[in-house]
Amino acid sequence: MAIISSYPTITPTSSDLVLVVDTSEDGNPTKTATIGSVIALASENHKVYVAELNNIGAGAVAPVATVIKNTIGDIVWTRTGVGSYVGTLTGAFTEDKTFLSGQGYSVSTLVGGTGNWPNAQSLNSNNADTVSLSNFALNLTAGDNLADNVGMFIEIRVYS
Repeated sequence: MAIISSYPTITPTSSDLVLVVDTSEDGNPTKTATIGSVIALASENHKVYVAELNNIGAGAVAPVATVIKNTIGDIVWTRTGVGSYVGTLTGAFTEDKTFLSGQGYSVSTLVGGTGNWPNAQSLNSNNADTVSLSNFALNLTAGDNLADNVGMFIEIRVYS
C-alpha cells in the first residue's frame, strides 16, 4: 500500500490528471480525468457573473463594470434615474432561477444635504432580459434616498 504523504505536493493545473472510478463499467472501472473536466462538471449547473460596479464621483452615469468572472455573457449597464440602474442581456436571466447578491463599499452625500451616508443596494431580477439595481443613501435623519455614487461588488448566478 502506498503512503500518500510520501508523494511530492504540487500546485495542480487544469490539464493534470486525477483517478476516477467509472461506476457504469464492470471489470476495470479505473480511469483518468483532467482536473479541468472535473471543475467543469462540478460547475455546470449554473452560470455566473461577478463584477465590481463603480461610478463613484462620476455623477449621473451608468456604473462601469470591472468583470472578475463571467460565464453568463456581456451585461450592459445603464442608468435609468438617480440611483437606479439596469443590467441588460437578452434571455440571460431565467425566471425563478436567477440569484443576485451585492456588497456595497461607498458613501453618498445627499443633494442639498450635509455629511456622508452609507449606501445600501436592492437587486431584483425583473424578467429574462434585465436585472435592476437601486442604490440608497441611508440618511438616518431624513429617510433613505436614491443616490448615485454606487460602488459595489455584484454576483449573479443563473441556474439551469
